[in-house]
Amino acid sequence: MSFLEALAREGLINKSQIEEIKSRAAEKHGGDIDEALVELGVSPDAILESRGKYVKMPTRKVNVKDVPFEVLKYIPEDSATYYRFVPIGLQGRNFGSGSDRPGESPGDGRPPVYFR
Repeated sequence: MSFLEALAREGLINKSQIEEIKSRAAEKHGGDIDEALVELGVSPDAILESRGKYVKMPTRKVNVKDVPFEVLKYIPEDSATYYRFVPIGLQGRNFGSGSDRPGESPGDGRPPVYFR
């Protein structure tokens, strides 16, 4: 089941909208499904919550101003950009990272990478 099909199951969109959303994302938003969903009135918070359920991962909103600068040195910027994730904290020896698009491929057809 695709993410859009999961949204339809949750009642956030209609199944009949799936192809329109894909087309709109490709034509107007560089393939960004989330931007197309927001344009159609789905709230970013609902998208975040649904993505978490879809990939069975916890979600949380992070204010970038709350991310300690020191944790950014652990991940090279080009890797963070390519894989669309960012370090968000360090507690003792535990490193936390987050993704703005959990469950999505990096963009070149390879499977998503998960970090713990």
